[in-house]
Amino acid sequence: MNGRLPVVVFANGTGMQYYKYKAVFEHLASWGFVVIGNDDKESWSGLSSSQSLAVPDNLNSNKNSLF
Repeated sequence: MNGRLPVVVFANGTGMQYYKYKAVFEHLASWGFVVIGNDDKESWSGLSSSQSLAVPDNLNSNKNSLF
């Protein structure tokens, strides 16, 4: 691999906790995806997904970061 990893931000259904999707996360990760989820009970707006994506994005822009 060239040091790049694809990222999937998983927006859980409103009222559904991320751990209910554990098998899906593990399946995607087994194919080389970095999978990010959160436990936002009001995920309808996409705000928490956007904030979740900002974490690896910020890490990626830091040249001293592992990411």
